[in-house]
Amino acid sequence: RVCEKYNISKETIVGKKRTAHIVTARHVCMYALREAIEMTYTDIAKIFSCHHTSVMAAMEKLEREKSTDKEFADELNSLIKDLKESIA
Repeated sequence: RVCEKYNISKETIVGKKRTAHIVTARHVCMYALREAIEMTYTDIAKIFSCHHTSVMAAMEKLEREKSTDKEFADELNSLIKDLKESIA
């Protein structure tokens, strides 16, 4: 769903490119895995070939962004809700 929302392939989202659009999508994907599926930081880090502290930093960054950007917060909350419903 994150790939569809940001029009990015799975390969790109788990890759190493660092353009702003891709990094945002990657962080949203990490956040979704943590919030909707309750994966551990370590397991998420394995998917993205990074350190668990990078995942933690992404979570913190998105929490800060949610607190300052209501539209982004609403979009992110809606995505998490949709993912949880599709899993249940």
